[in-house]
Amino acid sequence: MASKEKDVPDPLLSLIKKKHEEKSLEIGAGLDVKWRVMNWKLDSDSDDSVETRKLLSKAVAIFHVSMQVFLLYLVFDLNQLLSLVMKF
Repeated sequence: MASKEKDVPDPLLSLIKKKHEEKSLEIGAGLDVKWRVMNWKLDSDSDDSVETRKLLSKAVAIFHVSMQVFLLYLVFDLNQLLSLVMKF
């Protein structure tokens, strides 16, 4: 790991809580959100290297799926825009 776990700053934690409330998600006993910076190159000699690589791999997969959804949304909107333009 490039850094140890740290608490998310209060303003960001408040925003996360607000989003949970907007979506009617239950927080339960409380919301404990932490963050840390990971870099597999810095961690290559560490015992945590395998764990770090697995976590980074999952993060990349989530990012790719999120981007695919975003791009599909853009393409859908562009297709609607083009169909409107073609009518004129």
